[in-house]
Amino acid sequence: MRLAPSDAVIDEDEVDVVELYFFFAHNVLATVEKPLLLLEKDSTCIIDVPNILNQLRQNLNSRIQQKCYDAEETQKMKLLEADERQAIESELLNVYERMLLYITKRFDFSDENVLSKLKPMTLENIITYDEAVSVAEVLQLDVDQNALFDELVLLQ
Repeated sequence: MRLAPSDAVIDEDEVDVVELYFFFAHNVLATVEKPLLLLEKDSTCIIDVPNILNQLRQNLNSRIQQKCYDAEETQKMKLLEADERQAIESELLNVYERMLLYITKRFDFSDENVLSKLKPMTLENIITYDEAVSVAEVLQLDVDQNALFDELVLLQ
């Protein structure tokens, strides 16, 4: 079945809306790509997970609060009627809100999370004696505190 040339004509306004959704999808993927790549790295350890997910959560929160859109998206939105623009903005923000709900539902961001309490153990910082003692307490380890102090002095 062949389409007549008149059937193949697409309204320019429809193209703008479709492009807007494509630009948004591209930017959402870019927002999630960096944390995913960090989580998939061989050098990422379990202690890094809370920081990576917290950065993603903060990024999503900021995008929701500031209604952050890329330049292409903003340009396409300016071409739309006010009611259509508001409807699309609502849909786009809903995507960020659902992403945020998903990660907060599946990961415990509270300070009571064991991974949050192990945060001082990251390889990015040199752990202090007090931090090492608190980590040992969280893990309910019986540690010789004098030996721990001596090891930490050697580490620094």
